[in-house]
Amino acid sequence: MKRNAENPWTDPDRWRRELAHRSSGGLDVTLFWDSQTDELLVCVSDERRGTYFEIHPERDSALDVFYHPYVYYAGGRLAA
Repeated sequence: MKRNAENPWTDPDRWRRELAHRSSGGLDVTLFWDSQTDELLVCVSDERRGTYFEIHPERDSALDVFYHPYVYYAGGRLAA
């Protein structure tokens, strides 16, 4: 990922901590925690489908989103 060389304090990766990562068959899923905002983020990169998306899960469902991201994502829209 690109870093902001001019001002490292504005770089969002500076505050992002990787909590979990899994990779299998072209699917990469990472769960991050942002220490500044105290928010969670699940990033999904699927080489098979040529897709990348991010989900901002609620705290109580973050691990479920991490293990089953497509349940929470449907055709470019988050599932209800």
